[in-house]
Amino acid sequence: MPLPSLPAAPGWAHALLDLAAEPMAVWDAQGERLYANRAWESCFGGGSHEAWLSRLGEPLQTRVREALRRGEGVAPVRATWLPSLACGRLDPSEGEFALSPWPAAEGAAPAGGTPVHERCWLARWLPLQAQHRAERRAEILAERLEVAQEFGRLGVWGRDLRSGGGFWDAHVFRFFGMPVREGAPSFQEANERVHPEDQERLRRLWYRSLEAEGRYDVHYRVVQPDGSLKRIHSQWMVKADASGRPARVVGVMMDDTDSYEIGRRMESISTHLAMAAELVGLVIWHQDWASGITHFNDEGARLLGLQHARPLHIEEIYAHLHPDDRPVARQASERALRADAPVDAMLRYLQPDGSTRQVLTRRVAERDADGRCVAIIGVALDLTDRERTEAELREARHRIALAAQGVGMGTWERDLVHDVSYWDAQMYRLRGLRRDEPRPANELRIACVHPDDVEPMLRTYREAWQDRGCDVVGHEFRVVWPDGSVHWLASRARILRDASGRPVRMLGVNWDITEVKQAEQIRREKEAAEQSSRAKSEFLARMSHELRTPLNAVLGFAQVLQADQEEPLSGPQRTRVDHIVAAGRHLLALIDDVLDLARIESGAVQLEARVIALQDAVVDAVELVAPIARRADIAVHLGPLQGWVVADRLRLRQILMNLLSNAVKYNRPGGEVTVSGQSRPPWAWIEVRDTGIGMSEEQLKRLFEPFNRLGREREGIEGTGIGLAIAQQLAQHMGGLIKVRSRPGEGSEFRLWLPAGEDGQRGASWTSPAAHEVPSVRPRASHLLYVEDNPVNVLLVEELVRLRPGVQLSVATSGAEGVEMARSLQPDLALIDMQLPDITGEEVLRRLRADPSTAYLRCIALSANAMQEDVDRALAAGFEAYWTKPIDVKRFLHALDETLATE
Repeated sequence: MPLPSLPAAPGWAHALLDLAAEPMAVWDAQGERLYANRAWESCFGGGSHEAWLSRLGEPLQTRVREALRRGEGVAPVRATWLPSLACGRLDPSEGEFALSPWPAAEGAAPAGGTPVHERCWLARWLPLQAQHRAERRAEILAERLEVAQEFGRLGVWGRDLRSGGGFWDAHVFRFFGMPVREGAPSFQEANERVHPEDQERLRRLWYRSLEAEGRYDVHYRVVQPDGSLKRIHSQWMVKADASGRPARVVGVMMDDTDSYEIGRRMESISTHLAMAAELVGLVIWHQDWASGITHFNDEGARLLGLQHARPLHIEEIYAHLHPDDRPVARQASERALRADAPVDAMLRYLQPDGSTRQVLTRRVAERDADGRCVAIIGVALDLTDRERTEAELREARHRIALAAQGVGMGTWERDLVHDVSYWDAQMYRLRGLRRDEPRPANELRIACVHPDDVEPMLRTYREAWQDRGCDVVGHEFRVVWPDGSVHWLASRARILRDASGRPVRMLGVNWDITEVKQAEQIRREKEAAEQSSRAKSEFLARMSHELRTPLNAVLGFAQVLQADQEEPLSGPQRTRVDHIVAAGRHLLALIDDVLDLARIESGAVQLEARVIALQDAVVDAVELVAPIARRADIAVHLGPLQGWVVADRLRLRQILMNLLSNAVKYNRPGGEVTVSGQSRPPWAWIEVRDTGIGMSEEQLKRLFEPFNRLGREREGIEGTGIGLAIAQQLAQHMGGLIKVRSRPGEGSEFRLWLPAGEDGQRGASWTSPAAHEVPSVRPRASHLLYVEDNPVNVLLVEELVRLRPGVQLSVATSGAEGVEMARSLQPDLALIDMQLPDITGEEVLRRLRADPSTAYLRCIALSANAMQEDVDRALAAGFEAYWTKPIDVKRFLHALDETLATE
């Protein structure tokens, strides 16, 4: 409804009513509404003032009417206005109501308006909702400012240049390490907290900024009470007054300490990363996914053969890849797009000289907030040199392993801190164990050692550990195999110590020295035997000399009695003297033989090597024995005697006479003796075969023992029991040997082996004599093939075969070579190692059996594998026997003799 005109009032009052956002109305003294602004109409609608007052709650409604009646105002008071359907509102309005005099001139009246009343009143309503929203908004803004200042390390400050007063908020005080107080400290006080190196620079800028309005900023350091530094970034604005003179300053401060430290650390990390990348040759690259432009460091440039790093399109980089690897690189990037994890690829990069570099690459996708790929970030490492080095190391380790395996060397490692040991497979084999032995190596290292060697071994280690200057320790010890056999091992180890000198690890090797120990034992036994023999010979020589003196008197005076013509002996006396002379001569012959044996055993015998025809040597000896044979009714026959022999003529006759006289003495009446000989270089032999009483196996074993007549002394057959011992010693000194075969009741066959000669040969000589205590050899010449790749084992067998003049040895160092040599040489026997570098011993046997020329060659396995399953497998494959290493010299030669002696 149209409102009555307002009473006259100043123009600015009317404007305020129209522009005010708060609901306002003008009432007269009776409470009639004269005017309402838009906010009143919007809030309460139309209607009379009475109707509006009626909606106020009691007691305010009555209070307002009473105030109007008395002409008094109403101070602001909380009130509730209840709406009605007529005003178009349904919700109550909470607010503050106030009634104050309206500033109108009394008696004035607007043109065409209502007469002016004595007084008018301004009714004003302030909705509490709006007030609350404004207050809440102010609180929120204040909180946001506080959060922004806290997290942004932001402080607000200001200064009045006229009064010199200022304002710092709490953050600025905290920046300077000062307690919060009203106002702000002076510039001089604040500047004293600034780092000395920054004070002058800040002072000059501050005073210069006070000369003209504008914006200024500066970075400086503030020293904290604890001595630490804060890095401050200060910005301020100088504002001028109406006259243009600077009047006040408003500014902000930011704490850049954390940002600076982060930046410094990032710079340090970046520098270290660049150094690390350069040191290890690490390529770092970044490919923009949209454009394909790729950036990389200097290592990447070197890999691509560029002078310096510059951006390249990814396709340009692919052009440097080996053609076969380009699809691999693209597929790796595609996989990185689909995965969140890094993707690796090994790529070959082409070099200007045509070579390639093996490079391990790794890439990952960089994504935006929506998960879309924006870039591919990656690294690459050139592994060419490392791959080459690792290949060389693998080859070296392989060669070392083959060498260690070839010589039977085992490697071990022991962690002394945690007391844990590691063995390779050979360590188990050296103890006769399988690789899958359930007991741990740390237990076996003590359990397998011979009980007598445990404490010495532990003591050696303890002393080495305590000696800080000791880095290498070695010792020898015995181990007991599951089958009860004892083997010697040598151990060498390096001790690794920590910074304090405490031993922490040991690395070592073991190898079998059983054969070396056996050889040392044989050498010691031989030396002892030779020493004993020399002592015995010297003793016998002295005794023989002492016996000759009285014997000379006995024989001399006995012969004087026989020859005395002045006082001839009677018949019985002559018979008695004849017995004295015969016994004396027998004793003299015995003394001569003893002296001869002593000279031979001591090496004092003088021998002259000559080439002698077998026919001449045998006929000469037979003629000397013929009278004895005729008296014993023994027929001596000569068989074929062809060729020449290298020997001392007198000593050869002595040997033959001993063999022939024994063949006659131990023959039966009417028996026969047959002598034959033959030369088949490098050996010649003379055989004496009789039809006598023969010998048993037990008698043959003791046949060449001095003074042992094997019980024949009880049969009335003359002899000293020393002749054969002398004959064997002489044969050995001439590079030969005597071998005998005999059976009781079937006679005996003695065969003398000596080096063969040639007619007209000059400068004949012998090889070193064989050891007299070694068992005898096979009587006929034989050819032995040894298939073995270990040079130590070959050397040992060569030395043993030298003790058998009748055996010729050939060696093959691989399985294939052994098969070829067997076909061409046609040996009598083959010894085959089971672990050869190219094929196994079983395969060698299979190939030999498949060839008609070697199908019936006798083959014996000779191996260090002593497990029963290894033996059974070899015998099942067709080997005649299985001999194990380490070689027992006497047993080896005995087995070799028996095998070659079997036709």
